[in-house]
Amino acid sequence: MRIAVEKRENMDLVIRNATIAGLSGVKDIGVRDGRIVEVSDRIELRGAEEIQAMGFLVAPGFMDVHMH
Repeated sequence: MRIAVEKRENMDLVIRNATIAGLSGVKDIGVRDGRIVEVSDRIELRGAEEIQAMGFLVAPGFMDVHMH
């Protein structure tokens, strides 16, 4: 599965091997200019910064998962 909303260019940030809330499997997440621009099984492009997220749950859009 690959979701891309813009043409493929260098990424500012690539989060690798993340378990994403609401999706099945492990995915890479590409971020450019503060926006998620690609989610796929493997992003071939390098990011200026890269985070290894294996074993972590990524919840895009959540600022704080603590609720009252």
